Order: sequence, then structure tokens, then C-alpha cells
Amino acid sequence: PSTPLVDAIDGAGKYTAIKAMADHLAAKGLKIFHLSEYTKREHRLPSVDEPGIVDADVLISSEPTFCWIGAAIREEIIKAQVGRSYHARAAAEAFALDRQVLFTRIILPFLQARPNRYVLQERGVISSLAYQPLQDETVTVDWLLSLEGNRAELSRPPDLLFLLRLTSEEAMKRLGGRLDKVDGHIYEEQSFQERLIARYRDPEVLKPYQEAGTRIVDVDANQSPEAVGRAVCAALAEMR
Repeated sequence: PSTPLVDAIDGAGKYTAIKAMADHLAAKGLKIFHLSEYTKREHRLPSVDEPGIVDADVLISSEPTFCWIGAAIREEIIKAQVGRSYHARAAAEAFALDRQVLFTRIILPFLQARPNRYVLQERGVISSLAYQPLQDETVTVDWLLSLEGNRAELSRPPDLLFLLRLTSEEAMKRLGGRLDKVDGHIYEEQSFQERLIARYRDPEVLKPYQEAGTRIVDVDANQSPEAVGRAVCAALAEMR
């Protein structure tokens, strides 16, 4: 199996990179199952023996998910709202539980069922290692790595980790120009994005992946979407 993970600050073009790899694999005749589209439509996670996913070669996934715990994260916990907020520890625990369900129910069985499958993953544990400690200094990397859901994901670490590098100025420009995706998340402001850029370069954040043998590939996300797509597809091809 091949399991590339794409992660970055907000606005870096993670889905653009995922879609480029999916199109590349589909052109080779591989069957794609888009988990995020399924969960948005059905409001649940499927089982791996259901039609559509059972014979798929490629699974496209994202975190948080778009149903159950993931929907609560997206629609409530990390939403910028007047009059209520949630502690960084609560957010971290919710993300970890969402991962535990995703990997236990879908990703690990999908990979185990048949060799030579792909999982294209948008965001992973590294997002929590980067984001949550910035919200509260009592949230440490060690504590995050102790959460069962995060351990479940890292039990099958990605073969490739694409880190899309983007300036905070370009990130805010892109976020401000979104017409089809206005999240209103607590993270989408420039000072936070600037601190995130440094976190994604922090050896403490990268260490779990380096120790697991994941190949980390830096991609300049300031360039065109087409150039980003070519870069991730070339690295993916090298892994097979």
C-alpha cells in the first residue's frame, strides 16, 4: 500500500494536491472512492465491505471527517462563535477520537484487505501537533501522542508526508478570496498562521514521522496549482 499524507497551514492547497494525485491514479485505471464526498452526502462513515469502497483501489480521506465526531468539530468546536469556545484539550481529544473511528473503521481495514491500495489523506496527527499547542501551552506533543486515536493513526504512519510551504500573506489572500469555502474557523487569522508556519518546521513536530520512516517532502505551495500537482505526483511515482 501507499499512504501519502498532505498537511500544511490553512489555504496552502492541500485538496489541490490530493486531487492531482487522484487524477494521476485514475488515469492509470485505478478506482477512486472519495470518502469525504460520501460522508457529506450520507452523514455517516461506510464500512469497507460496502459497494463503492469494497472494490476501490484508492481512498481519499480528510480530517476531521464530515460526519459524527468530525461534524461536531467542524460545525461547533473549531468554529469562531460569539459567547462560547472550547478548550484546546477538548479540541485535541475530539480530533483524536475522530481519527480513532476513521482508522479503526475505515483506513486500517481498507489497507489490510488488499495489497497495492492507496490512501490519500488530507491532514493527520501532525495537524494536532502543530495547532493545539499554539492554543494552550499545557497541550504538549507528548500528551497528544499519548491519546489513543493519535496512536491508532501513527500505528500505520504515512509513507509520504507532503508539507506544503506557504507564506502567511499568501495564505490570508487565498482564505479571503474563497467563495465556496468560508469556514470561519478560529485558526484563520494571520498571526496564528505565522506561528503555524514555524510549528510545521519544528523538529518536535516532525520527529514522530521521521522516527517512523516516513519520507518528508517539502513542496513550495506559493507556485501554481499545476506545479504543486506535478511535484506531488512525481514524488508519489518514485515510491512505487
